Amino acid sequence: MAKRRSIRRVDTEELQGEGSFVVVSAVKTKEIKKTRKLSLEAEQAQKAVNKLRKAGDEDIEDVESFDGFQAGLDMIQRHLVDWNWVDDDDVPLPKPKDHPEVVDELSTDEVTYLADLLTGEGESKN
Repeated sequence: MAKRRSIRRVDTEELQGEGSFVVVSAVKTKEIKKTRKLSLEAEQAQKAVNKLRKAGDEDIEDVESFDGFQAGLDMIQRHLVDWNWVDDDDVPLPKPKDHPEVVDELSTDEVTYLADLLTGEGESKN
């Protein structure tokens, strides 16, 4: 009988050393679609503002921009279930499910790895 594997444990030795791991939950297609839609809407709204400015309406305000990087961090925060990662001083980092702000302490290599892992762009070992 089929059984969905939406949570998986991944070895992260290349980033955090021997025995390190992360546990991630699968990103649903609807989450990716929502993020892409928000990005496109913000881009289209800003284009409309710029067009109005060119037409002479200089009092119109900019649209709130969409921060794709922050959207990616938010996705990582939501989908990191567990890990045994440490900081630069080898002090264990708090569990992301209890302290989602810990993602802000990650290096760019670590964030990129996790983003690739969640979106299926990186190779992982189960």
